[in-house]
Amino acid sequence: MPSQVPLCVDLDGTLWRTDSLIESLLALVKSNPLTALRVPLWILSGRASFKHKLANNVELDVGSLPINLELLEYLVGQRHFGKMGKRRRFKKLSQKGVFCR
Repeated sequence: MPSQVPLCVDLDGTLWRTDSLIESLLALVKSNPLTALRVPLWILSGRASFKHKLANNVELDVGSLPINLELLEYLVGQRHFGKMGKRRRFKKLSQKGVFCR
């Protein structure tokens, strides 16, 4: 019988063994160093605005981020017990190579 309580997992530092903000900054510097020079101005515009501008300028390859395999195995097991009802989010991640079936 599926559980009525959803299982929520933080990505940064939990499922991923890294921080997506740092990875995004590194990807921006690598792919577009001139745009990376704007980062200090983006930071001055506020945290949410900074993250929004960064996300709009970087295509982060989440499939290349290091994954906590023990947690992933646990999540796969919990999925079989019906604790993962919002499958569309995991489906989107799986298309990028993060969540394997």
